[in-house]
Amino acid sequence: MVLHGLEKLISFIPVEPCVEQFVSDFEAAVWKAVRKTFGRRIKMIGCVFHWSQAVWRRLVDLGIGPAYRKKVLKRTNFADA
Repeated sequence: MVLHGLEKLISFIPVEPCVEQFVSDFEAAVWKAVRKTFGRRIKMIGCVFHWSQAVWRRLVDLGIGPAYRKKVLKRTNFADA
């Protein structure tokens, strides 16, 4: 689905794009589609915001989200603010 959408988008561009890097979230399907479309030479960059969200969701899934948040708040002194 992602690959098809990417190929369709490129078909509207009058010249072949010369893509050197691509910024995306960490969805495997997007990275795979970009690599298949533009080749392995392209530099893939993950978005820090989305990476942080994925890490937080994983911590919550593991049941350690609240403990992690408490430790981070204590360490950064935001708990006193």
